[in-house]
Amino acid sequence: MTEEKGKVPLLKVLGVSPELRVLNALLDNPVFNLTAGEISDISGLKVAEVEEVLNKLRSWNIVEIKCEGEKKCYSLNTSSDAVQHLGRFDIELARQRTKEG
Repeated sequence: MTEEKGKVPLLKVLGVSPELRVLNALLDNPVFNLTAGEISDISGLKVAEVEEVLNKLRSWNIVEIKCEGEKKCYSLNTSSDAVQHLGRFDIELARQRTKEG
């Protein structure tokens, strides 16, 4: 499988910037609160880079922190209009990819 074919629709269309890789990890795991380490494992980014991106996304009100014990966990801010639009966009891309088969 080529690298382009293996990409998820969101990354295939918009590229593989660190921000999109973190967003994609969170979009793909909507019911879980993820640590920076877990996002690192999913996205393939270094933890320090993930933390930098998460801080940026928090400043834009796209990501929120939810603490579980002493762990900082992150999730998408589902009350954000931008996150809602992004989720719908991701779903539509997946539908298009399914149709193309």
